Amino acid sequence: MDETHRGGVFSEKKNSSPLDASRLSVIAVLFIKVILMIGSIL
Repeated sequence: MDETHRGGVFSEKKNSSPLDASRLSVIAVLFIKVILMIGSIL
């Protein structure tokens, strides 16, 4: 029950706070790392 409430608050925060931007930057960094790894393998 507590976890469900926390999850709801988290999803609410996610929509209004700049968490999406930070998550996008993290995904971009991971994407670049993967590309560099593939390039080094090739």
